[in-house]
Amino acid sequence: MNAFRTYQKLAGELNYALFYALLIALPLPRFILQPIAVAWIISWVLECRFVPEGGWPALRDHIRTHWPLTLPGVLLVVYTLWEALSLLWAPDTVAGLKLIERHWPFVILVLIPLFGFNEHYQSHKMLATLFAASVASVPLYLFTYYWVWNADAVIWFNHDLLRPFEFPSFHGFTSLMKLRGFYCIILMLSICSSPLLYRHYRQTYPRWKVMVTLGIGVAVMLTGMLMTGSRTALLTLFITALFLLFVGYRKRLRWWTQLLIIVGGLSIGVSALVFNTRFSLFTSADIEHLDLALATEQNEPRFFIWKAVFDHADEYGWFGLGAGQHIPFMMNLYQEAGNELFLRMAYGPHSQYLSTWMCLGPLAVLLLLAVFVLIPRVYKGRAHYSAHAFAFLFAFSLISDDLLERMDSILILLVWMLLLYLIETTSSPIEQHPD
Repeated sequence: MNAFRTYQKLAGELNYALFYALLIALPLPRFILQPIAVAWIISWVLECRFVPEGGWPALRDHIRTHWPLTLPGVLLVVYTLWEALSLLWAPDTVAGLKLIERHWPFVILVLIPLFGFNEHYQSHKMLATLFAASVASVPLYLFTYYWVWNADAVIWFNHDLLRPFEFPSFHGFTSLMKLRGFYCIILMLSICSSPLLYRHYRQTYPRWKVMVTLGIGVAVMLTGMLMTGSRTALLTLFITALFLLFVGYRKRLRWWTQLLIIVGGLSIGVSALVFNTRFSLFTSADIEHLDLALATEQNEPRFFIWKAVFDHADEYGWFGLGAGQHIPFMMNLYQEAGNELFLRMAYGPHSQYLSTWMCLGPLAVLLLLAVFVLIPRVYKGRAHYSAHAFAFLFAFSLISDDLLERMDSILILLVWMLLLYLIETTSSPIEQHPD
């Protein structure tokens, strides 16, 4: 028995170290991130958490206490099983099997709340690590984005030199490190974690030092977001900030103050859409004449694609076309419209909700929404405020991107739900509500 406990301790230390590596690698390319994530999952299984040190009564008590935290993971597993079932009527099962292969890690979101982490895990250390990794990734992102582009321009003359705040792609990617949509989600979540870190570290260090350090980090990450030129990310962060303001302060603000915040926030948002050249693409499309044949990358393709998806709504039925069938369906639409550019780029619906509707039907969309509605309701303790931030930000991001179809964003979802569990269950004295 002593030998088993020694083995479990060593496996736990390895699992703990790999989780640190996973947090550091989260902003990095998938070929670095994914092997670390797989190694971490394997190390957690090898740790044998299902054989508790306190015996089966201790495990039973833990499960009775924490089983509600499994519910978001259970819904995601049901979503994956629904995808598997839809293969029965899908004309092509290859694409659906690839989706299911990417979604199998959702099982971890059920197992970990039931069996927990080892005693090394502390939420404030993990959040600080991810915050620091996100800040440090910005110079690396800019290096791979600007300097590599300019080096290619100077050496091989493939294109013009890149000036600040220009946002072309580099061989199909906005960065050699990570696609900007996924990268911005990591930065946004790290920015939203700054109030938690302030609450913890102000108890150990002078407040002004903590505020300055976190303020510099947030400023660097905002700069990184601006450099990516992601319009949806900036709008999402702005709307999330307004949402969190009400979650944290709504009981302390008078009605006229809340109204002023709403009017002022909407004014800033509308001004950004109207006057900022980067955002102006959102307003350049004529909603009444969204012909898919006329869509280009310069006139905001999402509007054209979304309209085409809604125009063919009667073809999806109650149970959808089958997992992974939305891309072939969109290819047929592009071919009929004669849009060679979109056909070559293999554009999907550019919205996870629309992709789910096309593949699995409207009930699956409600199931997906239920995941993010449920997260703030099951995390009612230390993680309540951060659960609101994560659920709103990620659910809002699903409007404009197919996030559950890429391994990058799936791993982001997994890591942040695990962090919510850590915040909720570890003994770290982080308070979840702002002053």
